[in-house]
Amino acid sequence: MPSHFQNKNLVQLDLFIELIEPLADEQRIEKLWEDQRERWERGEQVPAEEYARRFDRPLGDSALCDLIYGEFMLQNEVGESPTADQYSARFPDLDELLRRQLRVEQAFDTQPLGATQPSQPKVESGREPPTLETLPNEIGKYRVISLLGSGGHADVYRAVHPTLEQEVVIKRSRRHLASGSRELEQWITEGRLMAELDHANLVRVLDCDVDGQRPFLAMQYVVGRNLDQFAANRRLDADLAAGIVAKIARAVQYAHGRGVLHLDIKPANVVIDEADEPRLIDFGLGRFNDAWRIGPLEENPGLAGTMQYMAPEQARSESSLIGAHSDVFALGGLLFFLLTGAPPYEGRPLSELLSLVKAGQWRQATLDSCEEPEALKQ
Repeated sequence: MPSHFQNKNLVQLDLFIELIEPLADEQRIEKLWEDQRERWERGEQVPAEEYARRFDRPLGDSALCDLIYGEFMLQNEVGESPTADQYSARFPDLDELLRRQLRVEQAFDTQPLGATQPSQPKVESGREPPTLETLPNEIGKYRVISLLGSGGHADVYRAVHPTLEQEVVIKRSRRHLASGSRELEQWITEGRLMAELDHANLVRVLDCDVDGQRPFLAMQYVVGRNLDQFAANRRLDADLAAGIVAKIARAVQYAHGRGVLHLDIKPANVVIDEADEPRLIDFGLGRFNDAWRIGPLEENPGLAGTMQYMAPEQARSESSLIGAHSDVFALGGLLFFLLTGAPPYEGRPLSELLSLVKAGQWRQATLDSCEEPEALKQ
């Protein structure tokens, strides 16, 4: 893989490895995933070998395979199209494990469209999704039916309410929050705020709770297709595209009026339901500014979201400048995608993409060639 990792960062990496060295493999991998993604987002593409060789107590084969898989998925996210053969050549001793792991990823990418889950998740970063053997029977009071997907920070399940027999989607974090901690209290407060959001073009949050110190949300199970799937292999009529975005914009305005920002509006987070209505999902990155909050929002939330649709101030992690207008920018990116079939930002490697987003240098020429919707001319 092309390496954009500089020697000046070696000391920082050594300190990080020394810090997590005593942890069990599972805990080390969780920390490595977080560090791996953060560095890639800064343009530091640290090879898996660079991490692995620094441990005095080597990672086990399964953990090393997870670390390698994290790199594989990050390469996919930035359009580098790695192959199993390339990774097998770098890690011949792990050939069988790696190929099996990559087959799992391909299965998620090629699933039929049928009854799709609200977030349409695919495996986004370094972790093999839970298997039938590891699938929990229950999460809180909800009976688990199947795994819908696995992302960088959470697993998403299809489940059933035990008494109402209502199907729900459970999004459970991989983070463990200590009982009585400030983080847990904030999670519960913000979960309640999300549960109060009730709009025809939002997927409802029905419940928030903690299972084994891992917070989770229970949301409506919506049958439909996300906008990536809805718009696949066809050019949408300009007025249809504008109408979809207008409905989502009204839902976003409703959320803003209640002090909630989304901060990750993108095609994968909009579902077209069975009634052909668009529904915005996944306030997982949302920020809250309700009347009861004491003090400012977090000073430096870090880089989070989807860069291809991200506002420049969000890419620059300028917390004081992030606001409702950041979501409005992403709504414009959504319309751009529906009109052109591509996101407003494209670039590789990740460092190049990040530079474009920070500077607000989106692909103006592409949009100039598109038909202007009648709804926007009025």
